[in-house]
Amino acid sequence: MNFRFLSRTFPLRDYYFYVPKLCLGALGFWPLNTSAPHASNVWAWGNLIILTIGVFTEIHAGCSVLKTDLELALDTLCPAGTSAVTLLKMALIYYYRKDLAWVLKQLRDLVYEPDGELLTLC
Repeated sequence: MNFRFLSRTFPLRDYYFYVPKLCLGALGFWPLNTSAPHASNVWAWGNLIILTIGVFTEIHAGCSVLKTDLELALDTLCPAGTSAVTLLKMALIYYYRKDLAWVLKQLRDLVYEPDGELLTLC
């Protein structure tokens, strides 16, 4: 794995929102991805569908053993709750992606000059 973004010589302009961009981009949810918005949209929907299937599978498995083995049921239902919250967050990020893109652009404009250089306050 290449962790060059952690070095002191990595430009701040490229480092800005690097981790959220990496994580949300891998899932297809990075709202500023203008290079292939259709492919990103398909990737995001694929991830939402896969996680939805996983949540329902965990809930079904937990409920099916609830009467016979409480410990196993809780071991299955607790991660299902966490996965359901993750699904909700992913759905909200997807639904509000235009608002998120606007906020990210405004933050970038507050920090950088139009030419991409960091603003100095002194």
